[in-house]
Amino acid sequence: IVWFRRDLRLEDNPALAAALSSHRQVLPLYIYAPQEEAPWQPGAAARWWLHYALDDLSEQLAGNLLIRSGDSLAILLEIAERSGATAVYWNRLYEPAAIARDTEVKQRLRAADITAESRNAALLFEPWEIKNKQGLPFRVFTPFWKRLLEAGLPQAPDKHTDLRSRIVGPTTLKGIDQCTPESLKLLPTVRWDSGMHAAWRPTRAAAEARLEEFVATELHSYAQGRDLPASDQVSRLSPYLHFGQLGPREVVSACRRERQAAAAFLRELGWREFAHHLLFHFPHTAEAALDSRFAAFPWREDAMALQAWQHGNTGIPLVDAGMRQLWATGWMHNR
Repeated sequence: IVWFRRDLRLEDNPALAAALSSHRQVLPLYIYAPQEEAPWQPGAAARWWLHYALDDLSEQLAGNLLIRSGDSLAILLEIAERSGATAVYWNRLYEPAAIARDTEVKQRLRAADITAESRNAALLFEPWEIKNKQGLPFRVFTPFWKRLLEAGLPQAPDKHTDLRSRIVGPTTLKGIDQCTPESLKLLPTVRWDSGMHAAWRPTRAAAEARLEEFVATELHSYAQGRDLPASDQVSRLSPYLHFGQLGPREVVSACRRERQAAAAFLRELGWREFAHHLLFHFPHTAEAALDSRFAAFPWREDAMALQAWQHGNTGIPLVDAGMRQLWATGWMHNR
């Protein structure tokens, strides 16, 4: 069993590659369990994206993606028993709730005599691999990034050749309950999502096309263009990276022939890496400042001002433009 989560791609998928290298047949499984991500359950825009990303992954797998909803551990044990699977593979997540869930899942599967292995698909390096000279986690970005460059940014492995011929689907499990993206009810009932449809195509093919287009066009002006929110000179790869339709190693590989021009852009990929690094080593930063001196920061409590900000009605043009862009497209310019 390959347990898909936020790694919704077939290429550069270490868990899938490990399963294929050790087993004759692989059953792809996705479990929708937002309650296990609390307090960071996916919002409406994320659910919208997930709907189409699951549709796309299922299509890539020729309909052989088993989708379930419920308790991950219970479902994994059930599917393993019904399929006769001897192993479960997945790619790691790094939020505190996900780490706690995955630790329990791994222990319980192994206790049931099922091989349980996890890999890294989301990051260039595991958070515990990058340390300062004292062997401690970094707290400042610049020395962290220098250390990554010294280590050498990894690139994506070669593509699979016989992947689809070894995938088995839910039809091999008689009478198995399964879901569809539609039955998960991820799309909004009040259709506010026209801006999302206009702005995005949540597919692997679109991710590859956008990466190729960005490297061929905007990459060379990115260092200056990224500072201009009114100008479309950024990558727009963030949602593809978040859902794992594109991996960071694939981004590095695409930039390998343009490394000098890509320096500023790859540094931003480093900031994504650093955010995971901080959250892993300092999980309290989910709710509190890394620097305790900010604990007494004087927040303003003003319900009307908060609503004005949320609706893009503060009267400050740059702020309002960003919030309206977020509402319309689910995405906001970095600046």
